[in-house]
Amino acid sequence: MYGIVDTAIEWANADANRAFYGAGPDTGGATRLISGQPGNSKGARFGLRGTEDLGGGLRAIFAIEHRYNVDTGDQANPAYWNGQAWAGLD
Repeated sequence: MYGIVDTAIEWANADANRAFYGAGPDTGGATRLISGQPGNSKGARFGLRGTEDLGGGLRAIFAIEHRYNVDTGDQANPAYWNGQAWAGLD
């Protein structure tokens, strides 16, 4: 099993923003989660990868990976296993 939680946390200081950019609404400081949009890194994912010895120097190999949005937990694409999905022999 492996995975990546790709997200960012931003803290905004309204007073500092007003001082830098000029007058604006008085919203106070805010902390918010910015979801794992493509571009933060490579996207959030959960995967399974493995091998099975078949004997005679042959082994089966596989990887299957699910990509998701960190803020909602929804699938990033329509197919559930939408990252790597392959099987082979080595």
